[in-house]
Amino acid sequence: MTTLALNCNHCGAPLKVADAARYVTCAHCGSSLVVKKDSGAAWTELAEKIVESQESMSQDLEVLQLQNDLERLDREWTMDLGRYRIHGKQGSRLPDEGGPMLVVAPIAMVVFGVFWIGMASSIGGPSILPVFGLVFIAAAAFSGLSAKKKGGAYRDARQRYRRRRAELERKIAAARGDRAPGID
Repeated sequence: MTTLALNCNHCGAPLKVADAARYVTCAHCGSSLVVKKDSGAAWTELAEKIVESQESMSQDLEVLQLQNDLERLDREWTMDLGRYRIHGKQGSRLPDEGGPMLVVAPIAMVVFGVFWIGMASSIGGPSILPVFGLVFIAAAAFSGLSAKKKGGAYRDARQRYRRRRAELERKIAAARGDRAPGID
């Protein structure tokens, strides 16, 4: 059995190590050492430094993975916004559930439809004219309900996105070892 003559990387004490050994404990200082070999040369490294380095790299990897998850979530949200956009004459916009136009426009359309039916019935025109008023009222109800449904879906999706984003940001801060704001 061949042995290697090495020195402890911590205290410098001489070590006799079996050629096949990968780990050794220094008899002088008690340090755990890793035996490294490269093209005929051999040396020792402190095992604690290697473990610390691995833990640091593991922590960095976790942060990177969480940051990638956060970026993916943001990209998906940006792409998903197109599903909730309302398109009109002035371009497209995101729904504002409970906004004034969501209520005013359908009500105005219903009032106009009732006015149309009343006027068409009172002038004694063809019986098809009041039907247009009913169609107008139905279109108003459909557009109002559709906008309300789209606004509610947008609100729910936005809340899910914000919750998930806040959760990922907390995990990133925890993985970095950041303390929560306000904690001393």
